[in-house]
Amino acid sequence: MRSVQVRVRGVTLFELLVTIAIVAILASLALPNFRQFMMQMNVTSNTNNLIGALNLARSEAVKRGLPVAVVANAGATATNWGNSGWNVQASTLDSSNNVVFTGAAENLLRSYGQLATGYGATAAVAAATCSGACTSAGQIVFGPTGAMLGATQVILNVCRPDQNSTKEASITILQSGVVKSSTPANSSAPSC
Repeated sequence: MRSVQVRVRGVTLFELLVTIAIVAILASLALPNFRQFMMQMNVTSNTNNLIGALNLARSEAVKRGLPVAVVANAGATATNWGNSGWNVQASTLDSSNNVVFTGAAENLLRSYGQLATGYGATAAVAAATCSGACTSAGQIVFGPTGAMLGATQVILNVCRPDQNSTKEASITILQSGVVKSSTPANSSAPSC
């Protein structure tokens, strides 16, 4: 009689522990980079939403022949847009032919919710002489020509939870209505 040797295939406990240790080391190296990547993706998304709202307001102002504004939900004097979100609103003329933003549903073109916890958008305005519908820290108004009304420049700083200014983005709106973005944030961008 011959004995048949059967070879058992599999992994030993030692091999399994070494594999688990290698996976744990690689995961600990990748996790911080993944967090940074996710923060940067959120900043990019927030920046693109603001730019989209600004471009929508500008194009609607030209199309309608009346001012259209991007307004912080916290109000026209709010400097932090991230806590409450923002709306794109068309204006109407009141009985005295003055341009007004009533906040009525029929004038709401698009609404954006508040940003995720820790993210923000702060505004700084270089005001110009203006009467009627004017740009302020909490609202950016575009006139019928597409130019911004009541300010020579507005800078919005899109903030991160870690307040790393070298990774934040800024949006600059020129008096002509041109919208530009930059990363890292513009050196004159408002602090978070």
